[in-house]
Amino acid sequence: MAGIVCQHVRNFSSSSGRRIFSPNLWRHCPLDIINAGATDYVGFSDDFISGPATWADATYEQHYTTDQDTGVTVTTGTDVENGTLVIAGNDGGNDFGTVRRGGATSGPFVIPDGSGGHPLWFEARIKVASITATYNAFFIGLGEAGMVGNDAAITDTTGVPKVLDLIGFSKLSADGEVDIVYTKASGALQTLATGVGTMVADTYMNLGFYYNPDALSTKRITFYVDNVECNTYVTRTLQDDGTNFPGGEELNAVLATKNAASAASAYTLDWWACYQLG
Repeated sequence: MAGIVCQHVRNFSSSSGRRIFSPNLWRHCPLDIINAGATDYVGFSDDFISGPATWADATYEQHYTTDQDTGVTVTTGTDVENGTLVIAGNDGGNDFGTVRRGGATSGPFVIPDGSGGHPLWFEARIKVASITATYNAFFIGLGEAGMVGNDAAITDTTGVPKVLDLIGFSKLSADGEVDIVYTKASGALQTLATGVGTMVADTYMNLGFYYNPDALSTKRITFYVDNVECNTYVTRTLQDDGTNFPGGEELNAVLATKNAASAASAYTLDWWACYQLG
């Protein structure tokens, strides 16, 4: 595999509260070698410092495909120095907005449905403007191209991710808790863990995971919240489940949002990154 669009990589730090990659998650990723072009990889790091003021509905631009309800906006945030992407204007019942890295037909990242494959790292820094009224739901992680288009990503009212190829983090409409989920389009949604983190209004949270094909069979995929390793894992047995695990599927970074009630609450993506060695 060849590298694509390495836009911005921060230095590590021992402070998980700063605007950086979580060091515990990324400590085994050879970013220096990647940035030097000394190894095969596919990946990106996007801080949203530059981009269109408004991202058009269902249009591929700036390496992204977007899809949103009438009145919902996807914009490059006004924080020009730090860079953000903002989904807002969701003031109608079940208003949605989805952003997916790459085109609308495929994705460069693959976790195999068995042993082998290549190491993969994903992380995003996200916040929701209001948690007091529990109506805002989102999924963030890696997902198939079908998550963008015709409101395909999240179920009305509940905020449950639909049965598509995906793996990552979900916040339902009912509360502020963050869950770990995955599914394959042919199977059923699997909730690997609930309440691994709790969103606080207008406060960023780092969410990410690491696939290590050489890890113990009990810890093939490790999840992190704010630089802390979650005590739950995708095991080799779960990875081998060809019915429910999205093994072998072409995935890319996705943020899908939905408001279950007629009360607006903006979602802000500060940055996200995904790298997979070749």
